[in-house]
Formats: sequence, structure tokens, C-alpha cells
Amino acid sequence: MVYTIPEMMSGQWLEGEVLTRDNYNDKFIGQLADLMASVHGIVTKSPRIPKMQGIVDSLEHWDNFTKQAVEEYYGIRSELKHTAYLHGDIWAENVIVNDGSLIGLIDWEHADVGDPHWDFRMIRRWIGWDGLEELLFYYNASTGLQCKRKYIEVLDKISLCNSRQIRNFTDPLFTEYIKLWPSIPPQKSH
Repeated sequence: MVYTIPEMMSGQWLEGEVLTRDNYNDKFIGQLADLMASVHGIVTKSPRIPKMQGIVDSLEHWDNFTKQAVEEYYGIRSELKHTAYLHGDIWAENVIVNDGSLIGLIDWEHADVGDPHWDFRMIRRWIGWDGLEELLFYYNASTGLQCKRKYIEVLDKISLCNSRQIRNFTDPLFTEYIKLWPSIPPQKSH
């Protein structure tokens, strides 16, 4: 189920356990694949420039990591399809889970039209590459698409470069993050 809430809701934060690569299960991965396939299956035609391209165009190419990410992006750009509805920010704190079962997705402020690979980039930081491989297997079987890990790696780099640029180029967190990429531990906060 997909929840779209156009305005702030009153309520309170309920304490619970954040789902990580250490505590998700196969059932959840299958449910997430099905939900993503359902969201991505919403057919749309967008006449505007895809968000991914806008992000790439806005990057300042001041280091080797960014330059490499942009080169890799242009190497796959012609293969990307910009016809899927995307959540845009799928990670642990935007997924509602109850007793290990996926209930829905929240926080649709980054929803957009783009290539399905874009929605996988944050997931891999949360469930790891092994969890991502399993998710891709279920997703590809469900959709008939052939989403590729390599494309997700490239888009993850582009996303990281964008985040680093927005927040602060000199932030030591991003410098350390890049040194560790792609074996980055799950994100603790957003």
C-alpha cells in the first residue's frame, strides 16, 4: 500500500526497531520488491528533463570521485528509462513495517518520474549489497525488467556527490564515506 499525505499530520513518534541488514528477512525483501514494482508500474510520460540529469548537471567536478561518477553516469545514461513513478527516498525510516511485514512507504516529498534504478540507490546503503542482490532478483522476476547492480552503483555515487555538495564539501563525514564506498555501513540517520 502506498500512502501519500499532502500536509503535516499531527501525532507522535513511536519507538521501535529500525530495520537493518541484520534484522530484515526474505519475506520483507519479497514484499518490498512487489511494492516497488507496483509503484514503478504506474505509467507516466514526463516531458521534462529527468531529475537524475539535473543532478548530474549541477555537480561541481572538483575531485576524482565526482569526476569518475559523472563519467560512469554518461556511460549508462542511454540505457536509463525515465518512465517510472519513483518514491525517491526509500530507506529504513521511510518504510513502515509491522512484525517483519511491509505495511507501506511514507515521505513522498522526493517522488518523481525517472528510471527504476534510482529508487534502489538508498536501499543498498540500508540493507547492503547482498540484500540488494536478493531484492533485484525478486524485483526483476516480478517486473520482467533487468535492473542492474552496476547502474545502481553509478546512481548511488551520483546521489552521494549531490548530497555532499548540498551539505558541505569539506564535511569529514563525506570524505570518510567516499573512502569506504562501496562497503559503506547502513545509514543511521537521514
